[in-house]
Amino acid sequence: MDYILLKYAHFLGIFAVVGGVFAELFMIKSEMSRRDLKRIAQVDGIYGFGAILTVAAGLTLWLSDIGKPAEFYQENGLVHLKLAIFTLVGLLSIHPTIFLMRNRLSKKRPDGEEIVKVPASIGYVVRIEMGLLLLMPFLGSSMAMGLKLF
Repeated sequence: MDYILLKYAHFLGIFAVVGGVFAELFMIKSEMSRRDLKRIAQVDGIYGFGAILTVAAGLTLWLSDIGKPAEFYQENGLVHLKLAIFTLVGLLSIHPTIFLMRNRLSKKRPDGEEIVKVPASIGYVVRIEMGLLLLMPFLGSSMAMGLKLF
């Protein structure tokens, strides 16, 4: 039962990460209102929680006596590739998160609406994150089928 609960937590975390990045992908615009920035910051928080849950559950599955033995993960290059990609996605997410945190207080336009110009790099980073995350199910399925990178 512990194995099932940990796998469930792991998958919930994965869904939150992918859902968060997917939502950010469609929410980001070249100019955003303060209200929109607050919404996307909330989505970014869900993404962050999902990342923590994914890592915590994944490492528990790897390092505990629950489920497959640790050697299954340690000796499979696909696991290491998945970890490297997940880490890269996490590092890339720092740029949009910092931008959102710094720009919660926006400047007012002459018409009174609060607007923030969003650098194009934010959108590019989120697209790269999504592309990298799309590799993960392929790698996970390959790993589950017993394939090894090295």
